[in-house]
Amino acid sequence: MNQRHDEEIQLEKSIAQRKLQEAVQEAQLQSEKIRLESINQVIRERDAICEEKLAAQKTLYNRLLEEQARRLRAEQALQANESLMSIEHIDMAEVKGRLARVEYEHRELKQLIIDLRSDLSTIFTEQPKYKSTINIPNFVVRP
Repeated sequence: MNQRHDEEIQLEKSIAQRKLQEAVQEAQLQSEKIRLESINQVIRERDAICEEKLAAQKTLYNRLLEEQARRLRAEQALQANESLMSIEHIDMAEVKGRLARVEYEHRELKQLIIDLRSDLSTIFTEQPKYKSTINIPNFVVRP
């Protein structure tokens, strides 16, 4: 009878140990799930910020391009009219001012392109890199 009692105690210990191990594994899975969800949330927030910045820069870039195109058309029209009009009717200061504005806008566009390239390279180089992953079958992390 004593041996049977010892066997029952051993069986209960092994069952308790298995349950403990399952509970630890479940806690680890939940911890990993929470960690992955927080990582995904941070990535989504960073993506949203980057998209907002990119949209703002694109809007500015398009506005500057449209403005430069309008000024270039005005310059071309001025040059076409210059050949028809006598030189005494042309205000050279105005022409120089327009040319200076076009050159300034051109520099702004160049700087904007450089900024866009820099932002894009920052986006790609700052993506988080994870050194270890756990493959959990039938475990889906939803964004």
